[in-house]
Amino acid sequence: MEQRGKTTMVLQQKPERQLVEEAFAAGRLYVEDEHGFHHGMYAVCPNDGGHAQPYRPVWKRDARGRYIDHVLFHCDNCGRTWEAKPEEIHFY
Repeated sequence: MEQRGKTTMVLQQKPERQLVEEAFAAGRLYVEDEHGFHHGMYAVCPNDGGHAQPYRPVWKRDARGRYIDHVLFHCDNCGRTWEAKPEEIHFY
């Protein structure tokens, strides 16, 4: 239990928006903390307030290389699929 609280503190040292941008640039749908734990993305459904998982990453390629441009999320409760803005994306 103490380990879990410690992990949360590590992730909170950076703004969530910055973590999302770093994950997108690395082509991942998760961030890894200093202990090696992976924390997956989720977004809050605008319809019912439930947690929705990433449904489909949309990739781009340019001079920087290949990276995730944005992610579509799907809510299993209501069936809605939408593109969440980076500031609407959170980590478990």
